[in-house]
Amino acid sequence: MPHIYIDEAGSFTTFRETRSSISCVAALVVPESVHDKLLADFQTLSRSWRVTNAEVKGRLLSEHHFDETVSTVYDTQRAFLRIAAIDMGLHTLAMIKDHKKSQAKRLREPMDDRFNPALVNQIYGLASHIENLAPQLYVEFVLLTQLVASVIQTSTLLFSQLEPSSLCCFSWRVDAKDRQVTKYEELWKTLVLPFLQSQTLRSQMIFLAEGDYSYFTPFENPDLPTAPDHLRDAVGYPNETFSSFSVDKIMADLQFVDSQSSLGLQLVDVLASCFRRASNQRLQRQGWQNLGRLIVRDPRTDLALEIVSLSDSVPRFYPFHDMPYAQTLDHIAKTSRGYLIRRN
Repeated sequence: MPHIYIDEAGSFTTFRETRSSISCVAALVVPESVHDKLLADFQTLSRSWRVTNAEVKGRLLSEHHFDETVSTVYDTQRAFLRIAAIDMGLHTLAMIKDHKKSQAKRLREPMDDRFNPALVNQIYGLASHIENLAPQLYVEFVLLTQLVASVIQTSTLLFSQLEPSSLCCFSWRVDAKDRQVTKYEELWKTLVLPFLQSQTLRSQMIFLAEGDYSYFTPFENPDLPTAPDHLRDAVGYPNETFSSFSVDKIMADLQFVDSQSSLGLQLVDVLASCFRRASNQRLQRQGWQNLGRLIVRDPRTDLALEIVSLSDSVPRFYPFHDMPYAQTLDHIAKTSRGYLIRRN
């Protein structure tokens, strides 16, 4: 199974003065076949640094430490990285509030007399929770949801070629914000399923004709002749065969974990910090020059990085050439990996 470790780097807050500031959420995807060895190698490596007696934190590391970590992950030839990032310097508080309102509206709009009244009340309640989220938590919520969608698409297509047996189940471990699950974490866990379903309805998942998906079948729903009535407006192919999979089954093993007890979360923290510090010009090239080799491009867009925008005035994939981090992100993208495996 893929072990998926997720952590954020950055505060996701806006600034009174306009200046570039990249924050991100990163996911490290490690198949079962290399999982234990990778974590053991990282533990040995991090102990040799002697930078702290506590858990490893990316903000404390040097260029040499980052380069060694990237090489350790790359040597597996199977683990990979996905990153969703945002430049908070391009966003205002008003932009975030408007985006929250539009997302809540999208939740409420489909709710009509076709749905059970109890479900309608539940959805309206969730929409209100979204509107009441603190701005920085809402930004993280959006990035995290987009990242998970990318991980599902990329890992299923990649491992159908590389390691089909990994698709039997998915393990999700997210860095916890506190010892107890917070209200925000509970809300995201509840909402991620309908949000992911909505994304897959708008844009079908890509499956490789030559891929082996035999281990993925437990997540697939039976095909229907056409889309169900309540989903027809959301589907771009309402009169064709309706194929779907169960997002709740894929996300069934989702836990918020204290990173102090998880080497996998400490490892992804290092990688997320490497990307953020490099993007914000706080890390020399030696530390990040090979980071792109860990990233597998998303098959839906062929993009290495998910650069998120919360406003029409900030293009979703805004050009890097006008930004201080242009050369860094361009190098990372150009050195990223494809999602098709070359056979000799």
